[in-house]
Amino acid sequence: MNYQSPLKTDVEVKYDDTPRMDVVDLIDHPPTNVLEIGCAAGATGLFVKKRFPGCRYTGIELDPGFCATAATRLDQCIQCNLDEAGALGRALDGNPFDLVICADVLEHLYDPWRILHELLGLMSPGGTLIASLPNLQHISVLQEIVDGRFRYQPHGLLDATHIRFFTRKEIFELFRGTGWEIDCCVRKMTGSVPDSRFPTHVLHGRIQIRDVTREEAEDFLTFQYLIRAKPGTSASVAA
Repeated sequence: MNYQSPLKTDVEVKYDDTPRMDVVDLIDHPPTNVLEIGCAAGATGLFVKKRFPGCRYTGIELDPGFCATAATRLDQCIQCNLDEAGALGRALDGNPFDLVICADVLEHLYDPWRILHELLGLMSPGGTLIASLPNLQHISVLQEIVDGRFRYQPHGLLDATHIRFFTRKEIFELFRGTGWEIDCCVRKMTGSVPDSRFPTHVLHGRIQIRDVTREEAEDFLTFQYLIRAKPGTSASVAA
């Protein structure tokens, strides 16, 4: 008997083979040794290698088909399940990375806190981590909940393969709590906040949210955050 499940989707359709230019645009220095977690077929890595000739690029990917393709484009691609304890350390040699990319991957991991903390030990001084994460606070998700629904989808904000969910504030806690200092946060939005006097009220369908600041209004229209972070000082990690 057949059944319907949002987990039953074509991975080739779900992840198109194009470089993440929004991620590339956040690279703030020419990298020499790059690690991308969840590199898919290696499209972003291929573009980065062309933009920065001579850099070494290592990918980690769970899907064997993607991994095989990425291995032909990158210097190395390792098939690895990061939900297995110690898998990240076993997969990599001791050479530090000056750039790590985690684009749309942390929300798929059972313990992204552990992975971010482990990545600190793999970074060279002054290294950079760039990540993208979906925003559960988007107004469309709130509207679903108001309507009594929380429908998992094959992709998008309610992707059925998402294990962890975050808002902007929780994203900041995720990084700060694992030893990172965020130096850049970029919003990807589904519209813009109209010019008006703040605080104001937000109206959307049957939702009315009163006395919101401009920043809070933008949170409701942000579907994804791009984060650039550096390893924090010992004082900031303790805090």
